[in-house]
Amino acid sequence: MPFPASSLLWLTLVLSTPVSGAPSATADSSLEVAHKSIVAPDLTHHGAFLSSDAFEGRRAGSRGEGHAALYIASCLRRLGLVPGGADGTYFQHVPLKGDRLGFNVLGRIDGTDPGLRHEVVVLGAHYDHLGIDRNGEICNGADDNASGTSALLELAEAFTIFPPRRSVVVILFCGEEQGLLGSRFYCEHPLVPLRDTVTMINLDMVGRSEDDYLFVGGAGTSPVFRPLLTGWNRRFGFEMELKDPGGAPSDNMSFFNKVIPVLFFFTSSSPTCTRTITGSPTTGSASTSRGWRGSRAWSSRWPRRWPAPTSARDS
Repeated sequence: MPFPASSLLWLTLVLSTPVSGAPSATADSSLEVAHKSIVAPDLTHHGAFLSSDAFEGRRAGSRGEGHAALYIASCLRRLGLVPGGADGTYFQHVPLKGDRLGFNVLGRIDGTDPGLRHEVVVLGAHYDHLGIDRNGEICNGADDNASGTSALLELAEAFTIFPPRRSVVVILFCGEEQGLLGSRFYCEHPLVPLRDTVTMINLDMVGRSEDDYLFVGGAGTSPVFRPLLTGWNRRFGFEMELKDPGGAPSDNMSFFNKVIPVLFFFTSSSPTCTRTITGSPTTGSASTSRGWRGSRAWSSRWPRRWPAPTSARDS
């Protein structure tokens, strides 16, 4: 069964409640519009486009990755996100080996709560892949990680319609496949102070799932996470596997190493994720609706006084 990327809207359990507490009729309507903005055709379009041969596998520092960065920035601009990169742009230049450059792509959604908007939740996914292999075959990377990129773009659109209380910085990282280069560089040269970054949520390979399976790493990096995640899932019933450590080998690790609470979402490995494939990330409408109900329920119940996540490093 394909993983419903739009069910990731329940990440609002970490982020959002209207400033006044319980949702008003207006807020409730905005929440519904936000849900409806996440649609399978958009997810499929982003995934198929980014994993097409035109991007030559999106290897860090390559022409294909540069074109992918421009496409992602154009999406953030169209959605109205504030540029989060250097010098008023959507880009952070990342030095790579030799004289090559990669590009992190960043946009910001300001929070609605004056007392909390200085706190930032980073929503991240890497958009690079492996490029062209020794046999000249393009490694398209539809699941790894055009799927996470597509889901993040759709989540960004939803959050522009229904902004959370805390600010959100959306970051599409370069160079993950070559050693977390983009996220490591960002954490060493943050464009938002790390002391204000309360959580990092990472989406990596979320395009396929069997039997509604969802892996969530980092549940132990904040005492807030596990009770929220398990409480939500008792009601909405995904086959969710929670793991406490936050050091899974993806971009979440860079933030975890800076003692920032992290969550890492993953559905399954795919034997075709690094090869030429013709498919694209998919979504399931039934599970989408179920995931949306979870998001909506938690958005209405998240207590205004709930503290920001605090780090609990893995033992």
